[in-house]
Amino acid sequence: MKKRLVTMVLALAICFGFTVQNVNAASCPPHTNTKTFSEPLSHWTTTHKVYRNLYVDGKQVYSVCTVSYNAVRYSIYCMDCNEKLHVDEKTIEKHSLASDPDHK
Repeated sequence: MKKRLVTMVLALAICFGFTVQNVNAASCPPHTNTKTFSEPLSHWTTTHKVYRNLYVDGKQVYSVCTVSYNAVRYSIYCMDCNEKLHVDEKTIEKHSLASDPDHK
């Protein structure tokens, strides 16, 4: 008798859990309350020569440009149901000569 009662209580708990889960999932879409979180993945730098239209003693003059790379992961979450809606990874690069005030 105890085994049967325990089995019935367990079955009811499982059914109730699925019902609550389905109601929450059905009430959330279209996921209008979202928030984006960013997470840095890695950072590195490289350098390369940028040749100018200027010659000194027959040699072309160049500047050294430092490129800074940042890899970032963006995750979009629904704040109502905590579902991860989208994940995107991007690499952002910045060139040192892009902000050089003498650059023409």
